[in-house]
Amino acid sequence: AIMNMQPDITAFESQFNGAFPFASDGIIIGTPNASFDEEMEGMIAFAGGVIDTDTLYHENMHQWWGDNVTEDDYHMTFFKEGLATLAEFFYHARLAEDAAGGPSSPQGQAAFEASLVSQFNTTYRSSGSFWTTAPSNPEPFTLFSGSNTYDRPGAAYVALRQILGPVNFNQALQQLQRTYGG
Repeated sequence: AIMNMQPDITAFESQFNGAFPFASDGIIIGTPNASFDEEMEGMIAFAGGVIDTDTLYHENMHQWWGDNVTEDDYHMTFFKEGLATLAEFFYHARLAEDAAGGPSSPQGQAAFEASLVSQFNTTYRSSGSFWTTAPSNPEPFTLFSGSNTYDRPGAAYVALRQILGPVNFNQALQQLQRTYGG
């Protein structure tokens, strides 16, 4: 049933990023227990026979950020993993929005924004080693294993969205897709 959500998720994420950049958008769920889920241009592969909604939002966002617009060095994960994590934040904000009356109601829109602020605040309050590693240059063996690759950049994009405003933020994402896509 989660697989059937992909067209809706793609349409939802298109409102931020612009039109879907590829001719197809699919999912493969493999039964072997590989080490991680992964996206490629036009296809997302889930391992171990399991798929979850947060990861689908995350991996689907990589179609724009990581596949259509990509980094030239694997150390530069801030933009692609941060924006894919932002998609997870958007998913939870969407749930809050729907519970408060939907995207066309002022209450729903306020709940969407409040959810993003709450998610930022939760991340910002993180302690311990969370703030000690530069998120744009982690060690290769920890590149995709820590919150500094995902949560810190995701929270930074929430902050940038607050600074620019939702409309300007979306326009900036769409301009980056038009300029650097492919």
